[in-house]
Amino acid sequence: MGLVLLLKQVGAKRLDLHVATDEEIDLIHDKLLNMLKYVYDICEDNHIGWSLCGGSLIGAVRHKGFIPWDDDVDILMTRLNFEKFQNAIKNDKQFMAEYELKLPGDRGYIHPIARLCTKEKYYVPIMSNGQEEGIPIDIFVIENTYDNKFLWLLHGIRCKMYMCIGAAARANACKEMLLKYGKLNKRLYIEIKFWLLLAKFFSFHTVNEWWGKADKCFSEVKNENSKFVMSPRGSKQYFGEQYDRKILTEYEDACFEDTKLKIIKNPKYLLTRLYGPDFMSPPSRDKIEQHVFVKLNTNKLRSEKKR
Repeated sequence: MGLVLLLKQVGAKRLDLHVATDEEIDLIHDKLLNMLKYVYDICEDNHIGWSLCGGSLIGAVRHKGFIPWDDDVDILMTRLNFEKFQNAIKNDKQFMAEYELKLPGDRGYIHPIARLCTKEKYYVPIMSNGQEEGIPIDIFVIENTYDNKFLWLLHGIRCKMYMCIGAAARANACKEMLLKYGKLNKRLYIEIKFWLLLAKFFSFHTVNEWWGKADKCFSEVKNENSKFVMSPRGSKQYFGEQYDRKILTEYEDACFEDTKLKIIKNPKYLLTRLYGPDFMSPPSRDKIEQHVFVKLNTNKLRSEKKR
């Protein structure tokens, strides 16, 4: 289980964290929807395939928009489409005036996934060094994989190794925040200490250097016709997130809030594998995940919505 999930289980009030209100979630949704409209237009103009994924795909299928209590957006692209996307946004001055693309390996960036973020900063997450960040769209790059089973296995082991080392290095980069909020729970504190101990063995590289090396490993297979693709950065990582290429690369428009966005043509295939066959049933109220922040600048979000 991830450290952030363990932190949430301890309880936001006990940790003196900020729990996002319904109003704040709506304000975040406004920002994210504007970003998604930009993404849709840029991808249409440049013939780039993409889809909502994760909770955002559930939202599109089940709610025809955001899951009401969700505070983020996940999208997926194949490596080839992601490279086309990078080139496309570099040439869009209006887009780059408002947003920035953060990549694994970038200096000061501590995450294994690419993120499209607002340049304006609004919140401080738990898994951070305490600095304010922009509201992000998480981009899960879908990678090619080997058809040869032996090479596939070796690649998978290396990808898992890099994810483990990167996670330890990220915990070390966020240790001040993690120790501050983890000390009130024995199990969580032990978990944090384990990751910090592991990080000492790999301290000869910074967290962004480790994620840069991981990204090179993830993307090393250049066969764009492999039978399967995989998501080594996903919640189930390499061995748990291998998908049929054809299914994951066929897209269609779907209604989403007041606009249309892209989803894969067979969303049931992906959602069943990630969340089980009951993904269309909303969780009971007591099982809805709380979205917590060290800090959230609600006044800035409110003032910008009024403009």
